[in-house]
Amino acid sequence: MDDPVNSVKQLISKVSDERLLQLQQLSIYYTTDIDWTAHHSRVLENLLLESYYLPCRSFEESVCLMNSASSVATSLCIENLKTENEAKKNICS
Repeated sequence: MDDPVNSVKQLISKVSDERLLQLQQLSIYYTTDIDWTAHHSRVLENLLLESYYLPCRSFEESVCLMNSASSVATSLCIENLKTENEAKKNICS
């Protein structure tokens, strides 16, 4: 993608006028959920709610999970971190 602007223009040119109208109506309807500057914006509230429901992870766990390319690698990562955390808990106890 050498020219992102042209790529977006080409993509939009393939979308029907009816679909563009639907997308515009959806973006207007959801403006308060996605636009920080919108009147009565709910962006911060939505962000806080999402962060509340996400499980906490250590930095090491986040990096390990981001770098794991398969479900096996993810499982190994989680298992290794559980083992390391148990060892740390035992030392602190």
